[in-house]
Amino acid sequence: MVCLFFLKVPESAPVNLSSLPANETALTISWLPVIQEDRNGIILGYHVALSNSIGEFMRNISVLGSEVVTIGGLEVWTNYSMQVCAFTVKGNGPWGPILQGITDEEGKY
Repeated sequence: MVCLFFLKVPESAPVNLSSLPANETALTISWLPVIQEDRNGIILGYHVALSNSIGEFMRNISVLGSEVVTIGGLEVWTNYSMQVCAFTVKGNGPWGPILQGITDEEGKY
């Protein structure tokens, strides 16, 4: 039996974030999990925060069971900022560094 009293939020953020254009209106974001000694329990998933090119928050995507997500419905040939955090049953860990990504230009495919 696991005692939830001793579990905490993750102490660090996911690492090695990367972003690649999936197509003209989507980005694929990937990362590596929080290092084992900083997890403080079972990582249930991740939150990915997406902002537009002027820093306005657009949406938060929850990702369960994976370290990759493709976010669609974006503008063509546009810069976006992303951050990722992991969460346990106790809550969210710290957000990782801001990652910049750009969708593909129109007509590339």
